[in-house]
Amino acid sequence: MVEVREKKILIDGKPTLLLSGEVHYFRLDRDQWQDRLTKLKQAGCNAVAAYIPWICHETAKGRFDFTGRVRSQHDLAGFLDLCAQNGLYIIARP
Repeated sequence: MVEVREKKILIDGKPTLLLSGEVHYFRLDRDQWQDRLTKLKQAGCNAVAAYIPWICHETAKGRFDFTGRVRSQHDLAGFLDLCAQNGLYIIARP
């Protein structure tokens, strides 16, 4: 559980300092994602911030693709799963 109390971010009740870098998954080939996340961790980050461009995921009015069915680099679900597998918190910015 994530909450903000007394100007602190608490994750599972523990104060946590988030150090993040931006990764624009939709601008990278899918096979580059792991390299960028590895470099992010090597730089000391424990979180990845990601802008989520709605226009890439709403393929037509009311039709959504979060799995990369249309373009593999738009696999938001896969990107978020990969971040979790790497032990990174995610700051999602839709």
